[in-house]
Amino acid sequence: MTTATKILLTGATGFTGSYIARSLIAQGYHNITAIKRSSSKLSLVQDVADKINWVEASLEDLDVLEEVMQDVDVVIHAAAIVNFKGKDKDAVYNCNVNMVRDLVNIALRTNIKKFVHFSSIAAMGRAGDGVAVTEDTDWVESPLNSDYGKSKYLGELEVWRASAEGLPVVILNPSLIMGAGYWHNTTPAIYKEVERGHNFYPMGSNGVVDVRDVAQAAILAMKEDVVNERFLLNAENISYKKMFTIIAEKIDATIPTKPLTKTLHWMMTSGTRLLEKLPFSLPFSSQQLQVLNAISNYDGSKAQRLLGLEYRPAVNTLIETAEVFNKSREAGADFGVLDIE
Repeated sequence: MTTATKILLTGATGFTGSYIARSLIAQGYHNITAIKRSSSKLSLVQDVADKINWVEASLEDLDVLEEVMQDVDVVIHAAAIVNFKGKDKDAVYNCNVNMVRDLVNIALRTNIKKFVHFSSIAAMGRAGDGVAVTEDTDWVESPLNSDYGKSKYLGELEVWRASAEGLPVVILNPSLIMGAGYWHNTTPAIYKEVERGHNFYPMGSNGVVDVRDVAQAAILAMKEDVVNERFLLNAENISYKKMFTIIAEKIDATIPTKPLTKTLHWMMTSGTRLLEKLPFSLPFSSQQLQVLNAISNYDGSKAQRLLGLEYRPAVNTLIETAEVFNKSREAGADFGVLDIE
């Protein structure tokens, strides 16, 4: 792959996709086509929007995709619906499974040289407490699996099926992607939630990875001589207590000091499950809450070994993002971006 490689990027106006777009351009790639809806905002890519060939369409516009992909070398598929609300699960499955199936089918017909697919750690298996999940961990059915996780798992199966039919693929499974973006959406919304002030902290842990490292992983997966592999992307595992404390300290919010015990956690999850049946807007869904006390560990070393990916320390990411959040708050902006280094 060279900087003249013809790239189709989906999800370019979203959180992860915007960093991929900005990173590609920063590294000299100049044949980038991106799909966007007419209603999509360009705020996260406003500094590079004029360097991208935009195609206004939906991923359900198969005729448009077929035409666009005739002249493409690589597809980086970062578009997805990240939603844990039960009432939206049909849309989640449609986007994360059906649209993936359609994309890889078109990629097979148009002889795409490589298909880089973004999945999630939610699509990976679960190991016992203290045991790290790796790329080889088997998927197992569990009450902790959300509809989002199941949809990403099924989407992966479509990609592997296309791989068996001859499509060169790489699957990326990032952990909790942290960084600046729209503060009301996906993981950047954690900063708004901490800003509200909470005395309790979940007793679980999760993997964390910088959004800029995720973008770099996509580029490495595209250009390195690896195919038909999956890579778990995780800088380190961190407790929610540590995460929320760091964020609260840096944005001058209430520092949580009380553990969310098993009883309180059960009451909160059960109460939220009941409220979800009513027409309320809730900050978290019961599917998100049910995993907060789980000790989750992930091993992201394969990407270091085979792709040469270097991870930023999680603490640095949390602090840098907090600084951008503070600047956004002062400016009255609903989004922020981290500098591409």
